[in-house]
Amino acid sequence: MNASGTAAREQTYILNPVAGRRGQRAAVLAEGLREAVPGAEILETGTRGEAERLAAARRGQDNRVVIAVGGDGTVHEVGSGLIGGVAALGVLPVGSGNDFASMIAVPTGIEHAATFFSTAPIRACDAGLVEWKNVDGGVGRAAFINSLGLGFEGAVAARAEVLARLRGPWRYLLAVAIELPGYRAAAMRLELEGRRLEGRQFLLAIGNGRRAGGGFLLNPRAQIDDGWLDVCRADDLPLHRLIGILPSVFRGAHGRHAGVHHLRCRQLRLAIDPPTPVHLDGEVVTRSAVEVSVAIHAGQLRVAG
Repeated sequence: MNASGTAAREQTYILNPVAGRRGQRAAVLAEGLREAVPGAEILETGTRGEAERLAAARRGQDNRVVIAVGGDGTVHEVGSGLIGGVAALGVLPVGSGNDFASMIAVPTGIEHAATFFSTAPIRACDAGLVEWKNVDGGVGRAAFINSLGLGFEGAVAARAEVLARLRGPWRYLLAVAIELPGYRAAAMRLELEGRRLEGRQFLLAIGNGRRAGGGFLLNPRAQIDDGWLDVCRADDLPLHRLIGILPSVFRGAHGRHAGVHHLRCRQLRLAIDPPTPVHLDGEVVTRSAVEVSVAIHAGQLRVAG
């Protein structure tokens, strides 16, 4: 029992080891966790989607914190598995981007994790739910914890997947440099909050949180617990204008430029031509979406930190 008379929180750490030259680092991290948090449940995953399944199996366990050990991809899986449950999401950031972790309190190191997650306040936060239809008629449904991007942002996320050797913003900056010269804006029909917008859009970035891509402040006013989705959209602008706007995205000042718009909504529907890649928390879920529907699920994710 702790000082308040309530049972001590159970802690589960879900670690997604990486292969290749960083595999040894992952093994060291796992061993460090076992030493730093004796008695905690420490789980290592081997396949994509396994972290979500492991978290979902613990979703109904009150007084448990399930900690995503990694970057935004791990947070995406663990958080998705916990939506709608009573177990809380914690984050021990050891990834390259850590966009979601930048918006909550986290331990300053592995050695402080056990104490931190035993006492960290738990609050009800939001999550996004997206459904899509592909050009071939296939459909999908998934959650996102921090961000959703399509159009140019989706294309950059798809390119960044094959640049995995680079870390943090550098990977996304290189992906931007590769994709930008030849990218052609798609025609989009957007319906939200009783409004209908049509025309070519360079990108659409939907944020539960502020940051994406390892430091791009695409939706600088977004809050993960306010019950709203923040939407950044950019018109089909000339290349030289886009290059001039790019540096201001790191400061969240891009909304001052003509052709960049910020909106808020609780749900939206979108039709796209030609098909676009879509990423959720940096993870590409489709490369050929033609219809997308997004909604906020307010207060459906408990977060420690």
